[in-house]
Amino acid sequence: VALIHHLDALLGEAAIHFIEPLILDFTTNGRDTPGRKDAEYMHLFSGPIDIAALESQTQAAMAADISEQISMADLAQRVSRLEAEVAELKEQLTASPKEV
Repeated sequence: VALIHHLDALLGEAAIHFIEPLILDFTTNGRDTPGRKDAEYMHLFSGPIDIAALESQTQAAMAADISEQISMADLAQRVSRLEAEVAELKEQLTASPKEV
């Protein structure tokens, strides 16, 4: 945790002291990612960043995570139904083994 605070301070100083910033701090630009507790930085060594494209990619990734969670919920429900069905079949086999 101390290292993260030290790094934040160092990156903040780097962003302030250069005429053209080499680092973009998303939290000071109001572009922090929901659900993240730490600051997000991006280097500008390759030139300016297309913020709109970056936000679009972030939103697409979050949507993919949500759809994966939904499918995981569907799978969990399906497994529960199958487990109940297997338990019922076991009970039927135990109750009347001669009828099978």
